Amino acid sequence: MSVLILLIIGIALIFINIKAIKKENKVENFEDNFKNAESNIKNYDVEIGKLRKDFAETVLELQEEIEVLKEKIVQLEKVKNITKKNELVYDNKNIDVLVGEDSRKENKNVEDAAEVSDSKDKKVVKVKEMMDRGYSVDEISKELNIGKGEVLLIQKLYIK
Repeated sequence: MSVLILLIIGIALIFINIKAIKKENKVENFEDNFKNAESNIKNYDVEIGKLRKDFAETVLELQEEIEVLKEKIVQLEKVKNITKKNELVYDNKNIDVLVGEDSRKENKNVEDAAEVSDSKDKKVVKVKEMMDRGYSVDEISKELNIGKGEVLLIQKLYIK
C-alpha cells in the first residue's frame, strides 16, 4: 500500500512540474513579446520622426518660396508705380489740355488693337513660312502653341 501511495505522489509531482514549466515558458514568451513590442514602438517613433522631418523641410521650402514671391511682388509694384508716374509726366507734357479723357481711352484702345494686329500678323507669317516648308497642321500647332483650328483659320483666311 505504501508503494501505491508513493507512486501516486510521484505522478502528481510530475504533473505539477510540467504545469510549472509551461507557465514559466508562457512568462518568458510574454517577456519576449513585450521586448519585441518595445522595439516596434521604437521603430514607429523613428518613422514618425522621419515624417516630421520631411514635413518640416517641405514647410520650410514653401515658406522660402513664399518670401521670394513676396519680394518679386513688391519689386513689380515699385516698377508699376514708377511706370505710372512716368506715364503721367509724359501725358501731362505731351497732351493738350483740350484733349478729353474719352479721346485718351480711344487712343489707348487703338494702340492695343495695333499690338494685337501685330501679334496676329506675326502668327500669320510664321504659319505661312512653316506651311511653305511642308509642316503639317499638327506640327505647326505644336510648334507655335496654338490650336489646330486657329492654324486652319489662318490658312483659309490669309494663305491662298
